[in-house]
Amino acid sequence: MLGEAEVGPCRQLFLALDDDCNGQVSMSELVALAKAAAASGKGTKSLKKKDAIKIFQADGVVDGIQDFSFTEFVAATFNRKKCLTEKVGRVIFNSFDKNMDGSIQLSELAEGRLLGHLRADELVQTLKDLDLNGDAEIDFKEFMAMCRE
Repeated sequence: MLGEAEVGPCRQLFLALDDDCNGQVSMSELVALAKAAAASGKGTKSLKKKDAIKIFQADGVVDGIQDFSFTEFVAATFNRKKCLTEKVGRVIFNSFDKNMDGSIQLSELAEGRLLGHLRADELVQTLKDLDLNGDAEIDFKEFMAMCRE
């Protein structure tokens, strides 16, 4: 949903990090590239393993190291304040709001793979965290507030 100006730099970095060209950036690829950049003088310092683990750890899962896909990488690295316009926000919101009633319910969060692989308790917590007015739904205003954080 972002233009080439926003995604292009992220794509170039992702391709540089994805050393084995499998569409995923692994912790070992990131560490190796950071080490090579530090050795060549292009980076300020090497990436410590404990810091790499923090980057790759699945939310709330201590032993869950997960590689990043291109989509996850772009989502984590693009400039939200610059790129997240009302129009883009509406398109993203509508991709969750399957019944187009103007709000996102728990059942809609659970459908599809837009949030990745989340357990039921994680979905419930996500809804609670985003539902600012306590009505068990996420409206567009609440959605945009979350996106702009």
